[in-house]
Amino acid sequence: MHNLFDLELAIADIEAADDLIKTDGLPTQKNVFDPGDHNGRFIGDLPGGATILGRGSVVVDGSVSGSKSNPCRILVKGDLVVTGDIEHAQIRCRQFFCRGNLQHAQLKTQNDAIISGQITDSELVLGDYLERKHQIENLLHTTNQIQDKSETLKRRIRQEERRVDRSCKATSTHISLNVKQLIYQEHGRVRIDLSTFYKSVGDMPIAKLKAILVEFFSKGIVGILARANRRYIKGNPIREKVFLQLLKTLRELFVLVAEHDMIILDLEKIKKDIATEVEDLRTRSSNLHLQEGLSAETQIVFPQPRIHTPSDGSIDFVDQSASVKSYQSNLDEVRLELTNVDDEKTSEDIPIDQLHTITFSTRAGHVIWEPINTSTTS
Repeated sequence: MHNLFDLELAIADIEAADDLIKTDGLPTQKNVFDPGDHNGRFIGDLPGGATILGRGSVVVDGSVSGSKSNPCRILVKGDLVVTGDIEHAQIRCRQFFCRGNLQHAQLKTQNDAIISGQITDSELVLGDYLERKHQIENLLHTTNQIQDKSETLKRRIRQEERRVDRSCKATSTHISLNVKQLIYQEHGRVRIDLSTFYKSVGDMPIAKLKAILVEFFSKGIVGILARANRRYIKGNPIREKVFLQLLKTLRELFVLVAEHDMIILDLEKIKKDIATEVEDLRTRSSNLHLQEGLSAETQIVFPQPRIHTPSDGSIDFVDQSASVKSYQSNLDEVRLELTNVDDEKTSEDIPIDQLHTITFSTRAGHVIWEPINTSTTS
């Protein structure tokens, strides 16, 4: 068991990276700390106007001390842990942890946020999906490109199948290019089916599969066809030359068919990735865990997109969200204005002490909050 608001595990996970980049304050004559693809640790307070960037996760071992006229920015792809207070900052990260208070801040996370202190006059978006939406759209664009390339290759393959067949029939004695379960001649075309080959070699990286295919043709297919047409080529240099030229043409068709098969494998993988991303977006639920509660003038937004998948393979996103905004009711209460995904509003006056050690989340398109036990299973 461990305390939900004990950030040591989150810090340890980030700092366990072998390539962790540390800095004690800002680099000389720079206003930006950017560990790039690596995880980072910033030691000290981040001053007003300073920026932290990165594609990994970052620990700020101190406070984030911006001002209204000179806010701080922290934009990281991974998780962010801040051990002190945060004031006047724009933050975007995957998952957010803060040991202190969050004041006058704008926060966007893809996943959860855990804040040990109090939230004051801030805007939070939990479960921001814009980046993942762009990823899905990029994957869809890639599938369209692959499908266009597939159609182009299929046309070339059909042309080459006919050309190879004509070349066979142009010889005085027809050359046989039939190889059981792999190559067969029918209806004026030489067809290549590599499905049994793929089953025999199993799953492997595409680059390695291509190399094995080329070797298989050179050492396997060529030998089989040479034996099958031995009578045609034996002792006749001219026929041997014709046969070798035909093998060259067949190899080009073989490579085309293999290339088409490879991009179809790519296409199937990308479609599975899209389906996984869409399902994850549909079912995901982000949480805001608060220990010291929130005061007035704070808004918490939970994006809840509706995702349509028409039969044409496109994906339509309908942006919607559920939210809660806090107002000062009286000295002992905070008024919460709740808005569901259908834009229906309700409000409740909640005693301040009931907003301590709680989790805000969504259920059926509505914002809910419930007390939490600070001890959770690790």
